[in-house]
Amino acid sequence: MPRVSCSIIQPQCSRCQACVEACPELFAWDEELGEVVVREDCADAPDLAKAVAWCPHDCIEVHDPDTP
Repeated sequence: MPRVSCSIIQPQCSRCQACVEACPELFAWDEELGEVVVREDCADAPDLAKAVAWCPHDCIEVHDPDTP
């Protein structure tokens, strides 16, 4: 069964790092790139919904294979 995945819409992201604060097991700040990156698969991140809610520019896209 496919798992939920997520991504950051980089052009829309303000780099505030609210997602990193809300869900550090999933999101990280990449110093070299100067942007937030997704660490791993989203399905096991219990705070993903909190990170999505905290994002001031709605930059986190959640891809659920069970949703058409």
